Amino acid sequence: MNRHALHHEAKSKYAYAIDQDTLHIRLRTGKDDAKQVRLIWGDPFNWRRRSKQEQSKNDEEFSETHVWAHAPEAPMEMHKDYSDADFDYWFIEITPEFKRTRYAFLITENGNDAPSIFYGAHGPVDMNI
Repeated sequence: MNRHALHHEAKSKYAYAIDQDTLHIRLRTGKDDAKQVRLIWGDPFNWRRRSKQEQSKNDEEFSETHVWAHAPEAPMEMHKDYSDADFDYWFIEITPEFKRTRYAFLITENGNDAPSIFYGAHGPVDMNI
């Protein structure tokens, strides 16, 4: 996958409110690089306590005992909205419960069956480590 082709920018033509309740979110990938793109999203302040099975014995910090709880319907599959000679553009419409949201993309490369790249605010991360 051409990681240089991956592009998303918050508060731009890639992420904007279409009305009071609805957000449009887009992601650009290299032409025919991605087989599937899914969006994980939800309220950035919605955290849940990890179950005893999810915690290790020495977990004491909040970040070790709690995890962000994304929207129940997430991850949601995005659809390929259009393509040009170099890129594919993926699109989804979401309706957050509150006027705030946090999100990231799970990208499945062509030739793979499972997501291989997590793309969030800090750029792409390889999930096959």
